[in-house]
Amino acid sequence: MGNVKKVLIIEDSRDLSDLLSRMLQQDYDTLALFRLDNGLKECKTYQPDIILLDIILPGEIDGFSFLRMIKHNMDLCHIPVIMMSSMAEEEMILDGLKYGANDYLIKPYNMNQLKLKIKNLLDISENATKKILLDTAVPNFHHEDSKNFALSERLHRMMEEIINNERKLSMELLAEELGISQSKLQRLSKVRYGVPPIPYIMKMKMAKAKMLLLANRELAIKEVAYTMGFASLAYFTKCYRKYNGETPTTLKKVEEGVLE
Repeated sequence: MGNVKKVLIIEDSRDLSDLLSRMLQQDYDTLALFRLDNGLKECKTYQPDIILLDIILPGEIDGFSFLRMIKHNMDLCHIPVIMMSSMAEEEMILDGLKYGANDYLIKPYNMNQLKLKIKNLLDISENATKKILLDTAVPNFHHEDSKNFALSERLHRMMEEIINNERKLSMELLAEELGISQSKLQRLSKVRYGVPPIPYIMKMKMAKAKMLLLANRELAIKEVAYTMGFASLAYFTKCYRKYNGETPTTLKKVEEGVLE
């Protein structure tokens, strides 16, 4: 079951939930929730690859509210969501898509169609992740550099903390904690990543920023900038354009269909 994708089914009808689970268990690991009082916590624990979300649910949290919650959560906003409802009003459908749903199915729906939509969304998500990982791939070590492997691994862990905004960017502090000179830090980074520390960190931060913007149409650019550790939106935009070839505003307009 290691590579089996996870489908979180959030549906208050136990009969429909059981049917969905039986139909999907042939290909996926499934978990069913019937209400969302602890939905965010359970979602973080389960870490689904895709969510099937009903709108009308018991308790204080409905499907739309939960959709907004996960799309504003940095740990969950990348997860594709298919809304499921018996309500076919255009306004409801538009609201679902506006809040970040990837698709909207009206009950009763065709199970084969649902399976294809799940597969397609999972494929899109996986291909996007692969592309970003490929674009930011770490070069392989040469044999003669193997003696520095342990030091390089420590550097990598510290760089990841900087990229995830868990520590401040400081070449002086990095070198001091590693017990090496700043010039050796530069050389070590070039062996590990092919570039000095700062360009690598910025490239990774901008790749992560792009992933966040693609995963959630509702997320404001300034929110992403703050999450990436930027106090200045103008500087964030400048760095984003340098490493991604376009501004974050242009990306959002293309995703929203404003630009061709």
